[in-house]
Amino acid sequence: MTHFVSPSHLSRLAALEARYDGPIPAHGMRAWRHGSALASDIAETEAEIAFFRAMIIASRTSSRAWLRRGNRSMTSAVQADGRRYLKAWRNARHKLAELLQEWNAREARVDAAQQRLLAIISAKIIAPLIRGLEESMR
Repeated sequence: MTHFVSPSHLSRLAALEARYDGPIPAHGMRAWRHGSALASDIAETEAEIAFFRAMIIASRTSSRAWLRRGNRSMTSAVQADGRRYLKAWRNARHKLAELLQEWNAREARVDAAQQRLLAIISAKIIAPLIRGLEESMR
């Protein structure tokens, strides 16, 4: 299966290759694939959250199995692992919330910039056209 890659996407890859003398570092390739370093960080953090969630579920299942077998030392060891996974999961969720807040702030800046541009277009181009049209209709 072939995927279409836009010319701008390929030009960004060419610029990235020109920046390095040798292989492109992993963080650079991830940023290229996702479109930006921030989008790459968000995708990686989402993957971490999914991983830690799966590990929490697995440790709970394992802990119950060890408890049914009567092995309290393994039960407590697995529960300690589960607590570490839960802490990492919470940290990753907090990190994701911060990244999404940054993403939304960037999007808001773009929207504000677009609004300013539209205001300029309206004041400098559209308003004179309307005034000219109104004057010609008198």
